[in-house]
Amino acid sequence: EATKWPGGLVGLLAGSGARVSDSRSTAPVAKTASAAVKSSLQAEVRRQLKPHWRAPTGADAELLRTELAITLAPNGAVTDIEVLRTTGQTDSNRPQVKLHQEQAIRAVRLAAPFKLPGEYYDAWKLLSPIGFDKRLSQ
Repeated sequence: EATKWPGGLVGLLAGSGARVSDSRSTAPVAKTASAAVKSSLQAEVRRQLKPHWRAPTGADAELLRTELAITLAPNGAVTDIEVLRTTGQTDSNRPQVKLHQEQAIRAVRLAAPFKLPGEYYDAWKLLSPIGFDKRLSQ
C-alpha cells in the first residue's frame, strides 16, 4: 500500500516495483532506489518545482536551459544550490541568461522544503542535474 506523503502526495512510487512501508519509526530505514524509483523521484521534484518556475520571455529565451545541482537536508530543506550550466545561449538571449538562472534558483527556494520519501533520502539528497527550460523538462 502506498504511503500518503505530506502535501497530498499519494502513491509516489506506485507502479515502480518499490515497496513502501507505513512505518511509524522516527528514523527512516535507508533503501536502495531502483531506476524506476529514481525516475519517480525526479518526476515528483519537477511536479513540486513547476508551479514556481517562470521562464523569462524575449528573443530566443525559449532556447535557454539552466541546470542546477540542489543539495537537500533529510527534511527536504535546501542546503545548497549550484548553477551547473546554461545552454542555448545566443547573441539575442545573452542578456537574459542571468535572469534565467535567478528564476531557476527562485523556483527551488519557493518549492522548498521538498516533500519526498525519507527512506530514499540517499537517492534525493543531491538532485543533479535539474533542468529548467521553457517546459521545465528533465
